[in-house]
Amino acid sequence: MEPIRFQMLTCAVEIEAADPAVRMALRYLAQDAVQAVAPVAAVRYEVVAADGGGFAIREDGVEIEVAGDADAVMACIYHHAHDAAHRSLPPHLRLHAGSARLDGRRFVVVGGKNAGKTTLMIRLAFDGFEVEADECILILEDGQTLPFPRRFHIKPGSFDVVPELQAFKSRMPVLQVPPTSIHAFAPSDAGLSWRLAPGRADAVIFLDGGHGGPTKLRSIQAVEAAQRLAGHATMPERSRRWLGVLFDFVGRAANFVLTNGSPHESAAAIRDGLTKQRCIRPASRTSPPSPLNRSDVEGRDVTAV
Repeated sequence: MEPIRFQMLTCAVEIEAADPAVRMALRYLAQDAVQAVAPVAAVRYEVVAADGGGFAIREDGVEIEVAGDADAVMACIYHHAHDAAHRSLPPHLRLHAGSARLDGRRFVVVGGKNAGKTTLMIRLAFDGFEVEADECILILEDGQTLPFPRRFHIKPGSFDVVPELQAFKSRMPVLQVPPTSIHAFAPSDAGLSWRLAPGRADAVIFLDGGHGGPTKLRSIQAVEAAQRLAGHATMPERSRRWLGVLFDFVGRAANFVLTNGSPHESAAAIRDGLTKQRCIRPASRTSPPSPLNRSDVEGRDVTAV
């Protein structure tokens, strides 16, 4: 039986598994994003029946866990493979955010748990945006962003808000997380482009609450953007160097806050706002909206790993 193979940016992943239930569960992890970076590392997993029941999982020949069922196998490999992928990359800052492109210009959507980020990114995909990620964006030391390849994790309510998803629901991998379930969607499932490449972010959009209320997109200064971004960033170390990367990131971009009344209205507001920003701020890369001072965010909670 052929191994399951896929790429996680600079890390090539291979999984040997014969059990049908395990192979089905691993579909939740595997993805087919087209990635404009070459692997520089590889990690190999083997899943075999354990003597006392369950499944033994080996990483590069070393047993790392005995899992009780197929979903537990997937969860174990999911975390280990993600760790291996991050280790294979150059130093980077992780941002809890999604990203997409409009007319070739990348924008990043930052939001906390239950902010509606994934549902909005899916809405954007069906509205003609080239969506890249819904959960994790990497910021490299030179300020370039790189979306991390992961299937979009769809909660049950999103199928009502984005009805186009219903046509693909039966074919999506699903993970049972009682009392609910999470489906894993790839843009390619719907015949949409899914390409990931390094590049600058032209805009940063912060999601605020407001589900069911009026949708509004407003511009903010870079100092406020840096303060907001700090709470969603995981840095390789707490240092002024990485704070500088964060400052430069928002200083080169147009920054907005979006009150996300509904995904459909928010998609229209983003399209309109970015189109206007393109006309009035063609030199945004070299003309930051306001000077930044490290003291504005150094006291905020920024996670280091």
